[in-house]
Amino acid sequence: MKNRRVSLALKMNILIFAIILSASLLLLLISTVAYREAVFSSFPEQLEAARIPTEEVEPYMEHFYGFLGTEKLEQAREQYKTDEKGFFDWLSEQSPLENSMLADYEQPNLIVNLLVAGSAMERLRAELDATDVFLEIVKDGTVYQICKSNKNNELESYLMKEFGAAGSFINQPAENFASPGEYISEGKHEIVRCASFPLNEGEYRVWMTYDITPLMQEYHGFLNSSILSVLILTAVVSIISLLLMRRFLIRPMRSLAQAATEFTPEEDGTYSADKISRVDVRTTDEIGDLNREIRSMQERIVENTGSLARMTAERERISTELDLAKRIQEYMLPDTFPAFPDRKDFD
Repeated sequence: MKNRRVSLALKMNILIFAIILSASLLLLLISTVAYREAVFSSFPEQLEAARIPTEEVEPYMEHFYGFLGTEKLEQAREQYKTDEKGFFDWLSEQSPLENSMLADYEQPNLIVNLLVAGSAMERLRAELDATDVFLEIVKDGTVYQICKSNKNNELESYLMKEFGAAGSFINQPAENFASPGEYISEGKHEIVRCASFPLNEGEYRVWMTYDITPLMQEYHGFLNSSILSVLILTAVVSIISLLLMRRFLIRPMRSLAQAATEFTPEEDGTYSADKISRVDVRTTDEIGDLNREIRSMQERIVENTGSLARMTAERERISTELDLAKRIQEYMLPDTFPAFPDRKDFD
């Protein structure tokens, strides 16, 4: 099977495009990694270094632990399912954990306990400038929500509606976020850490989050614009490179190839000086050297074939003259024997 001819221009075009694209993608990768590191590295560091106010919340966690999962609480939740005020009043009637932190309250109750625990979470959230801080208790393998604080100041409403409602902050194991990690759910992108502490037979957890969705959108925008810029830059640089290569490499090479192809012998086997390459390459690089060598080679071929033709003609002339002389000599000699049949005195 005959090999397919692939032009030098096509090979060089592919090579240049591949080199430029590879270099551009490498620079893009380095820049996006550096950008991501610069934007997002601070959030895990802040969550890792967060100081959890355990001395404030642990007494309340032990007090709440007794309420959670009890038939009394579940009956109240079922009874006041659609009556927020009724459930709030019921919680207000429950015995509080009394300590010095409640001295300023005239009528301490469980709601006040919840508010005090929630205020500790709010201070933690404010110190971190985090998006959300959640407080949970794990009892008998079930996760119960206690309180949360977020930037929208929904602490009080959440306490009234959700105290003791079963269900974790996220649907993944807490141990996965013992160190800060990324969590993506329903288009929301967060940096999350969960700190766990022993509590009776279970544990209590503090979840801390940063919502980085806007930053991720900005990052993706940066990534998309960078990719577009790389493609445009690659196309522009490739086109400029190809034009320069075509002018200074491909076009002279094609001219030299054509000049070499047109340098053919005449019918008598000689080469005409008119067919010597007239390609004008004035550069001092390899293309210029090649052009000069081709022209010099063609000139030597013309000179050598001319000399050979003259030598051949001279040899033919001498051969003809020798042949003529031979014939003359042969004509001078008698060709009839005996030459003088009537003379018997000599042979």
